[in-house]
Amino acid sequence: MPLDAGLTRDQIIAMSKYGRYSVDASPAAAVFIGEKKAGDTPLVDYQLPPGIHQVRLVSGKKVKRFEITVLGGQSTNDGLIEW
Repeated sequence: MPLDAGLTRDQIIAMSKYGRYSVDASPAAAVFIGEKKAGDTPLVDYQLPPGIHQVRLVSGKKVKRFEITVLGGQSTNDGLIEW
């Protein structure tokens, strides 16, 4: 969203307190961030606090684990994960 979109200073600060994470998988997978299920793929613009997060994708008996770094006010996108 452009800064000239009529946002107040408080709205801009609130947006920077979180980042967004997106990931897709083929075949589809359940997405866990930390120990919490975040949803299923495609996971789009999932709001997270800035920092390093542990991600786990589960599709049937297959599991992929990796770390992501989320920056406040920015999007992190892992694209399509293929098994």
